[in-house]
Amino acid sequence: MGVEIPPSHGANPSDAYATSGLHGLIGGSAAMREVYSQIKYLAASRANIFITGESGTGKQACAEAIHRASPRSAAPFVTVSCNAMPPELIERRIFGDPSESAPSGPPCALRAADRGTLFLDEVSVLPLPLQGRLLRFLQSGMAGRTLVDVRLICSSSQPMLAELASGKFREDLYYRLAVVPLELPPLRERGGDIEALAQSFLRRFAREQGKKFDPLGPEHLAALEAYSWPGNLQELQNVIRRAVLLFDGPELPLRALPAIPPAPQGQTPQTAETAAEQPASTEANHEALFKALAGLTLDQIERLAIEGAIRAAHGSLPGAARILGVSPSTLYRKRERWNDAQRSA
Repeated sequence: MGVEIPPSHGANPSDAYATSGLHGLIGGSAAMREVYSQIKYLAASRANIFITGESGTGKQACAEAIHRASPRSAAPFVTVSCNAMPPELIERRIFGDPSESAPSGPPCALRAADRGTLFLDEVSVLPLPLQGRLLRFLQSGMAGRTLVDVRLICSSSQPMLAELASGKFREDLYYRLAVVPLELPPLRERGGDIEALAQSFLRRFAREQGKKFDPLGPEHLAALEAYSWPGNLQELQNVIRRAVLLFDGPELPLRALPAIPPAPQGQTPQTAETAAEQPASTEANHEALFKALAGLTLDQIERLAIEGAIRAAHGSLPGAARILGVSPSTLYRKRERWNDAQRSA
């Protein structure tokens, strides 16, 4: 049902991309230095912030960094993943259950984030009636019968101007949420940050698995940097995690990254994630797909296929469900199960 970070001082953001640097963010490229500059400025402001960027660019890590650098850092940072549950559950999670005359159980996200920050991830998927209710909260500051002091940070991987033009998202709500817009760069535009990120992921996942790995060498880095990373930081993280799970170290063999060799001219290298997105129409393609997925469990392959469909649908779970020929509720349940497993890990 989302992520809630309790009040703390000096804690690292929960996002896996964030282990060092400015409030845990990694990368010294020109694009990220500009992001850091904006974070420092925005942290001191009380204005609502709207973060945009491709799927997997680290929008939650950025929101957490803003919160940690702000005067609200001692109060909770609460996350609601709007694309991870059906609309009726999103409404209950954000605003609470209107049928209850007295609060019971955990508070709704707005009350839980009082004096702190509420991060609404992929807010553009909210249905119009729920957008109207969010607008009324912004006008009144009331969560049910309770007046709350909450800073809103929202995000979307969708092009918001197109969402506004199509009528899928209310203009009056957008301009209240996007008092300050912030766009995150895709990984392919972040210069040499891939090396720092990949080495950090390798150290982290090796530590989690109780394994020891040597740092990635020039050949590994050349392979990683040759790839365009359509899934951005999340995809890079998944590739490194998979390699650590499948091999014992201390040296990570190049075959641990079979899906991302340096690309021949005019071609794009393939990862296990992108292999799961692409149809295999020939025997050779079937063989390449099998090799890319070798060593994975059926559950892992299913997750790759679902995540690939979500990327192909630009972050929309209903769109991904149409691609896969399943009901959206099936994907909501699986997404929530993954989130629960990650939080309990």
